[in-house]
Amino acid sequence: MILRMIQRRSLAMQVVGIVIGVSASLWMTKIFEGLIYGVKPTDPIGFLVAAIFVFAISGVAMHLPARRAAASNPMTVLRQE
Repeated sequence: MILRMIQRRSLAMQVVGIVIGVSASLWMTKIFEGLIYGVKPTDPIGFLVAAIFVFAISGVAMHLPARRAAASNPMTVLRQE
């Protein structure tokens, strides 16, 4: 139950972050167009690979603390605070 709750919240943050990041990078392609040689700034494969990479890394970063929180006893944690 705790694991799913943490994963659901983290997944929402991941999706929002990826949408904002892709939108910002598409907006900034005009700035970097002169600096990149041999690749189109709006290369869909590059955007897809970058989004998948960020999603995978953030998924692992989310899963480790979530699994640790799910293994703890809630009453013990509440008493310690």
